[in-house]
Amino acid sequence: MKTVLIPQDHTQFFFSCVALGNFDGVHRGHQLLIRTCETLAKEHNLSSIVYTFFKHHRAYFGNFHEVITENSAKEYVINKLFDVDFLAFQTLDDAFLNQTPEQFVKTVLKDTLHAKIVTVGEHYSFGKGGAGDATLLKSLCENEGIKVVIVPLMTENGEMLSSTAVRRAVQCGDMDKANRILGYDFFMAGTIVHGNHIGSAIGFPTVNVVPAPDQLLPRFGVYATKTVIENKEYDGVTNIGLKPTIGSDRPVAETHLFAVHSDLYGKTAHVKFIQMLRPEQKFASIEELKAQIARDKEHAKAYLGTDKTE
Repeated sequence: MKTVLIPQDHTQFFFSCVALGNFDGVHRGHQLLIRTCETLAKEHNLSSIVYTFFKHHRAYFGNFHEVITENSAKEYVINKLFDVDFLAFQTLDDAFLNQTPEQFVKTVLKDTLHAKIVTVGEHYSFGKGGAGDATLLKSLCENEGIKVVIVPLMTENGEMLSSTAVRRAVQCGDMDKANRILGYDFFMAGTIVHGNHIGSAIGFPTVNVVPAPDQLLPRFGVYATKTVIENKEYDGVTNIGLKPTIGSDRPVAETHLFAVHSDLYGKTAHVKFIQMLRPEQKFASIEELKAQIARDKEHAKAYLGTDKTE
C-alpha cells in the first residue's frame, strides 16, 4: 500500500475504485466498506484507493480534538487489514472545504482519482457544510460515468456500529465493547520514553508512552494490555492517567511488561487495551502503591492467561 497526500503528492492514479470516508477507528462498519471497494477493484481490474482526511475535518475548525486513530494509526490499521493499492489523505484548506458537491465529484473523484466505482456508507456527506449526501453523490457520479455503491450501516443487537459508539465505550473503560465494534484491540502507539524510574525502583519497571495530543484516551485507570514492540507481543499491565500518587502534568501510559528486561527506549510500542482492572487512584505511600501494582499484575496475568513461569 502506498500512502499519498492530496494535492501535494502528484501520483498519477489509474482508473480506480475509491472508498470514501473519514474512517476514524476503521471499525467493522468501515471495514465492510473498504473490503467492498477492495473486492470491486479486483473484479473490475481497477486500482483500489481508500480516500480520507489527513486531519479530521472538524479539527480544522478547532472544535474537535480526540480521535480513535490519528493519521499514522489509521495507516497502520488499514495496512494490516487490507490489500489496497493506495491510502490517499486529503489535506484540508478553505478552498477544499468550500467546494460544492458538484465540484468535489468533478475535481476530486473524476479528475484526481479517476474513479470508476465509489463505495460510501449510508450517512456519507460531502461538499461545503456537508450539503451532499449519498443519494446526491450517486446522482452526480452517474452524470460523470462513475458507479456508486452505497454500503448499508452495520448494526449489532439493535445498535449501530459507529465511531461515536467506540469513543463512548473507550471513555468509559469498556474495552470489551470498544474492541468488539472495532474488530481489533484499541491501541495507543508512540515512542518509548524515559519516565521518573520510580517503577524500576520499586521492582516494576515500565515502558512509558506519551499519547499524541489528539489521541482518544481510555478512562484513566489500570488495564490488562498486550504491547507490540518490533513485531513481538508482550503481556502486561498498564496505568493510563496522571499518576496521582506521584504526580504528572500530562497523561502517560506506563506499562509493566511481564517478560521483557532489555533496553527499549526509543522504540515504537503499540499498547493494546484488553480489559480495565480498576480506576486510577491515589495511594498514601509508595509502599501501598507497590502492593497494589503487585495485585494488578496478578489480576492482569489471570485475565490474559499469562504463563506464570516468566
